[in-house]
Amino acid sequence: MVRVMTWVLRFQPKAKDFRQYTELTNEELLNAQKIIFRVVQKECYSNEETRKNLRGLQVFEDEEGILRLKSRLINEEESKYFISPIILPSKHLADIPLNNVSDLDQIEKTNIVLRWRYIQKVRENLKQRFKREYLGFLRSSVTKRED
Repeated sequence: MVRVMTWVLRFQPKAKDFRQYTELTNEELLNAQKIIFRVVQKECYSNEETRKNLRGLQVFEDEEGILRLKSRLINEEESKYFISPIILPSKHLADIPLNNVSDLDQIEKTNIVLRWRYIQKVRENLKQRFKREYLGFLRSSVTKRED
Protein backbone atom coordinates (compact mmCIF):
# COMPACT_ATOMS: atom_id res chain seq x y z
CA MET A 1 0.00 0.00 0.00
CA VAL A 2 2.86 2.37 0.84
CA ARG A 3 4.65 1.59 -2.42
CA VAL A 4 1.50 2.25 -4.47
CA MET A 5 0.97 5.57 -2.68
CA THR A 6 4.62 6.48 -3.32
CA TRP A 7 4.28 5.78 -7.04
CA VAL A 8 1.10 7.87 -7.17
CA LEU A 9 2.84 10.74 -5.38
CA ARG A 10 5.77 10.54 -7.77
CA PHE A 11 3.55 10.34 -10.84
CA GLN A 12 1.11 13.11 -9.93
CA PRO A 13 3.25 16.29 -10.25
CA LYS A 14 5.47 15.00 -13.03
CA ALA A 15 2.89 13.33 -15.24
CA LYS A 16 3.00 15.89 -18.02
CA ASP A 17 6.62 17.00 -18.17
CA PHE A 18 9.11 14.55 -16.74
CA ARG A 19 9.08 10.80 -16.19
CA GLN A 20 11.24 9.27 -13.52
CA TYR A 21 11.96 5.55 -13.82
CA THR A 22 14.37 5.12 -10.92
CA GLU A 23 13.84 3.14 -7.74
CA LEU A 24 11.74 4.68 -5.00
CA THR A 25 13.79 6.52 -2.42
CA ASN A 26 13.44 6.16 1.35
CA GLU A 27 12.29 9.77 1.56
CA GLU A 28 9.48 9.11 -0.92
CA LEU A 29 8.44 5.96 0.95
CA LEU A 30 8.38 7.77 4.30
CA ASN A 31 6.35 10.62 2.79
CA ALA A 32 3.79 8.14 1.43
CA GLN A 33 3.66 6.35 4.77
CA LYS A 34 2.94 9.62 6.59
CA ILE A 35 0.16 10.46 4.13
CA ILE A 36 -1.41 7.05 4.71
CA PHE A 37 -1.17 7.54 8.49
CA ARG A 38 -2.93 10.91 8.20
CA VAL A 39 -5.67 9.50 5.94
CA VAL A 40 -6.31 6.55 8.27
CA GLN A 41 -6.37 8.78 11.34
CA LYS A 42 -8.70 11.27 9.66
CA GLU A 43 -11.01 8.46 8.63
CA CYS A 44 -11.11 6.85 12.07
CA TYR A 45 -10.74 9.77 14.49
CA SER A 46 -12.42 12.65 12.67
CA ASN A 47 -15.67 12.88 14.64
CA GLU A 48 -16.17 13.38 18.36
CA GLU A 49 -17.70 9.94 18.87
CA THR A 50 -14.55 8.14 17.78
CA ARG A 51 -12.27 10.59 19.59
CA LYS A 52 -13.86 9.69 22.92
CA ASN A 53 -11.90 6.42 22.79
CA LEU A 54 -8.72 8.51 23.03
CA ARG A 55 -9.77 10.62 26.02
CA GLY A 56 -7.92 8.54 28.59
CA LEU A 57 -4.69 8.86 26.62
CA GLN A 58 -2.30 11.77 26.28
CA VAL A 59 -2.59 12.46 22.56
CA PHE A 60 -0.87 15.24 20.65
CA GLU A 61 -0.49 16.18 17.01
CA ASP A 62 3.10 16.35 15.78
CA GLU A 63 4.56 18.81 13.27
CA GLU A 64 3.49 16.57 10.37
CA GLY A 65 -0.16 16.44 11.46
CA ILE A 66 -0.03 12.88 12.76
CA LEU A 67 -1.66 11.93 16.06
CA ARG A 68 0.86 10.49 18.51
CA LEU A 69 0.75 9.16 22.04
CA LYS A 70 2.74 10.84 24.80
CA SER A 71 4.52 8.12 26.69
CA ARG A 72 6.48 8.15 29.91
CA LEU A 73 9.67 7.25 28.10
CA ILE A 74 12.18 10.08 28.07
CA ASN A 75 15.35 8.27 27.01
CA GLU A 76 16.80 10.32 24.15
CA GLU A 77 18.70 7.35 22.74
CA GLU A 78 15.48 5.83 21.45
CA SER A 79 13.84 7.04 18.26
CA LYS A 80 10.87 9.38 18.31
CA TYR A 81 8.73 6.58 16.90
CA PHE A 82 9.41 4.51 20.01
CA ILE A 83 9.05 7.35 22.51
CA SER A 84 5.84 8.73 20.99
CA PRO A 85 4.16 6.05 18.88
CA ILE A 86 1.65 6.81 16.14
CA ILE A 87 -1.98 6.12 17.00
CA LEU A 88 -3.69 3.76 14.56
CA PRO A 89 -6.98 1.90 14.99
CA SER A 90 -6.71 -1.80 15.72
CA LYS A 91 -9.46 -2.95 13.35
CA HIS A 92 -8.50 -0.80 10.36
CA LEU A 93 -7.03 -2.34 7.23
CA ALA A 94 -3.48 -1.08 7.54
CA ASP A 95 -0.98 -3.09 5.52
CA ILE A 96 1.96 -0.91 6.45
CA PRO A 97 5.31 -2.52 7.09
CA LEU A 98 6.26 -1.55 10.62
CA ASN A 99 9.56 -3.38 10.64
CA ASN A 100 12.63 -2.64 8.60
CA VAL A 101 12.39 -5.65 6.30
CA SER A 102 13.01 -4.74 2.70
CA ASP A 103 10.46 -5.60 0.04
CA LEU A 104 11.15 -8.48 -2.32
CA ASP A 105 11.42 -6.19 -5.32
CA GLN A 106 14.24 -4.29 -3.62
CA ILE A 107 16.42 -7.38 -3.31
CA GLU A 108 18.77 -7.79 -6.22
CA LYS A 109 17.80 -10.54 -8.63
CA THR A 110 21.35 -11.85 -8.88
CA ASN A 111 21.53 -12.41 -5.13
CA ILE A 112 18.32 -14.42 -5.22
CA VAL A 113 19.57 -16.55 -8.13
CA LEU A 114 22.92 -17.17 -6.43
CA ARG A 115 21.19 -18.06 -3.17
CA TRP A 116 18.86 -20.47 -5.00
CA ARG A 117 21.77 -22.16 -6.79
CA TYR A 118 23.65 -22.52 -3.51
CA ILE A 119 20.63 -24.12 -1.82
CA GLN A 120 20.21 -26.54 -4.73
CA LYS A 121 23.90 -27.49 -4.55
CA VAL A 122 23.71 -28.06 -0.78
CA ARG A 123 20.62 -30.26 -1.20
CA GLU A 124 22.30 -32.33 -3.90
CA ASN A 125 25.43 -32.74 -1.76
CA LEU A 126 23.34 -33.84 1.22
CA LYS A 127 21.46 -36.41 -0.90
CA GLN A 128 24.71 -37.86 -2.25
CA ARG A 129 26.31 -37.96 1.18
CA PHE A 130 23.21 -39.61 2.67
CA LYS A 131 23.21 -42.28 -0.05
CA ARG A 132 26.95 -42.85 0.24
CA GLU A 133 27.39 -42.89 4.03
CA TYR A 134 24.21 -43.25 6.03
CA LEU A 135 22.13 -45.44 3.71
CA GLY A 136 24.92 -48.04 3.51
CA PHE A 137 25.18 -48.03 7.29
CA LEU A 138 21.43 -48.59 7.62
CA ARG A 139 21.46 -51.48 5.14
CA SER A 140 24.32 -53.20 6.96
CA SER A 141 22.62 -52.77 10.35
CA VAL A 142 19.36 -54.23 9.01
CA THR A 143 21.13 -57.31 7.63
CA LYS A 144 22.89 -57.83 10.99
CA ARG A 145 19.54 -57.74 12.82
CA GLU A 146 18.03 -60.32 10.48
CA ASP A 147 20.88 -62.75 11.18
